[in-house]
Formats: sequence, structure tokens, C-alpha cells
Amino acid sequence: MGKLKHITFGILLLVMWAPLAQMVFQVVESGGLKGAFVPHVKPHLTDSTWFSGDFQREYELYLNDTIGFHQDLIRLRNQIDYSFFDKCHSYDIEVGKNGYLIATWYLDSHLGKIYTKANRIDSVIFMLKDLNDTLGKLNKTLLLVFAPSRSSFYKELTPSWYDLTPVHESDYEKYSKLLSNTDLNFMDFNSHF
Repeated sequence: MGKLKHITFGILLLVMWAPLAQMVFQVVESGGLKGAFVPHVKPHLTDSTWFSGDFQREYELYLNDTIGFHQDLIRLRNQIDYSFFDKCHSYDIEVGKNGYLIATWYLDSHLGKIYTKANRIDSVIFMLKDLNDTLGKLNKTLLLVFAPSRSSFYKELTPSWYDLTPVHESDYEKYSKLLSNTDLNFMDFNSHF
């Protein structure tokens, strides 16, 4: 029984000291995180940052980013969460049906949960009319194109828990309605899909 305690203690000690050894000696080649990850830089110690506590806060963030195996363990956690629990750690991305990744910002915009105020849309259309008139005088044509939105034709792939009830008229609906009452040329690929 005493030997098992020593082996367990040795393994526990190794696990506890491995991140520090990796940080200092770079024993194992580790790949960095990609995407929107911006690592914190090592802060400079001054009297003002020490007494205000800023140095300690910044150094803690720096150590958190540079401790050994941190990035590898982040990737491992994210992969386990995605593979076993359909959980995505990216901002505004959810895992839908059939493993489809969908940005909820586009869904919210399509459902009118996020929308532009009517006076702002009127202002944009007024500027587009001015631009169209100026280009017309130069024998140029302004053509507006509504690109297809995945959130409008892939609704069946959204997560089952996501509420697909429209809240407000979407920006797309407002723009297409208002543009149809003008002489501006536009193509609506969203309606084709």
C-alpha cells in the first residue's frame, strides 16, 4: 500500500509541475491558438502599476496565456465539447442540426431581433438615390444586390432550442419594400433561394 501512495504522489507531483516545466524549458512543441485569440504581453513594473494593482492583474493574465500546455488544453477542451456535447466556444456560433455551424447574429437579424431604425434606413435610401442620380449623369448604372442569407433558407438546420419566431420586420424586408417604391435598380437573390 505504501508503494502505491508513493507512485500516486509522484504522478500528482509530475502533473502539477509539468506546466511550469513546459513554460520554462519548452519541452514539447506546442501549437498556438488561431483565430481571434490575442495573447497578453508581459507587463512592465513601475511604481504606479504596482500600487494601483494593474501590474498584478496584467501579470496574472499574461501567466494564464503563457503557462505550459495552456493552448493545447484549450484546444482539447473545445474539441471534447464540440464532439461530445455539440457545444461551440466561438462567439455567436451555435451548433445546429447535422453539425451545421450557424451564426446567431444572422438569425437574429433575419428574425428582426436585431434591426436598424427606420430613419436610418430612410437616410441610406436617400443617399443611394443621390448616388444613383450622380452616376446616371455620368452614364453609369448603380445596381444593388441582396445576397442570399443562409438564415432565411437553412432554418431547418438551426438548433432545436432556438426560437425562430419573428420579433420585428427585418432590415432585408424593410429595404426590399422601400427600394421597390423607388427607381433604384436592385437584384434580390435572397428571394430566389
